[in-house]
Amino acid sequence: MTIKKFRTFDLIVLATAAIITDVLLALFGLIGIRLYLAISYPIIILCYIRWRKYGIYSHLAVVLAHFILYGLYLDVGWLIALAHILALMMFAFILPLLKTKTFDKKRVEMKYNILLYLGIYLIVFFAEWILFAVFGFGLNLINHALNHSLNILLGLGLIMIMAYQKDLMVNMHQYLLEKDEEK
Repeated sequence: MTIKKFRTFDLIVLATAAIITDVLLALFGLIGIRLYLAISYPIIILCYIRWRKYGIYSHLAVVLAHFILYGLYLDVGWLIALAHILALMMFAFILPLLKTKTFDKKRVEMKYNILLYLGIYLIVFFAEWILFAVFGFGLNLINHALNHSLNILLGLGLIMIMAYQKDLMVNMHQYLLEKDEEK
């Protein structure tokens, strides 16, 4: 299997996992909790770390799924869905900037993965809050924070689990080339 085929398969699997978990959490909640929950944020980060710029494909699939889910199916209102989608797209502007020496290493330390997740989540959080205000939905910052608190904790736990795995959060192109040379 070529790297390109493996990349395509990997991104499809990760996008599908992100979409299915987000849809299930949106429809049924987590053990009866009906807050905003999305496991896709850490999975999107994983896609970008593994495949760099190609992570945008999984990201766009998740964004489209969120737009359909929140804009059409759950009928939370088009402007609220649009604010959420625009905030979620902030990943697309931030994550491609991972061309730093820290993220070009074969394996990135857990602290950098945690800092990346928290930093991006905070940017998305504030972007969503500002967009809600711009669209006329004055949302109290504390209420917005409470709505996202469980989500950020779940995502943080998932990032820590993924970062702990030996060969999961690595630059896959570089990793696969090195594994091919070892043969």
